[in-house]
Amino acid sequence: MKLSFVLCAITSFLGAANAVAFANAAPAAQPEVIDISEMKLRLRGTTPPPPSPSKREYEEGDFEENSE
Repeated sequence: MKLSFVLCAITSFLGAANAVAFANAAPAAQPEVIDISEMKLRLRGTTPPPPSPSKREYEEGDFEENSE
């Protein structure tokens, strides 16, 4: 009974040590670098969004009426 307990304890310890060694040997995953400078400019409002097609048509029509 004691022998089986000792064998089980040794096997568990060696298994845990093997798992730790394997985890340390694996290369760490490098995080992907994302350039967010354009996103920040967009959020701050330094570059206005393009006008919608319906707004463009309205402005062109309004301009033609005022020019006459």
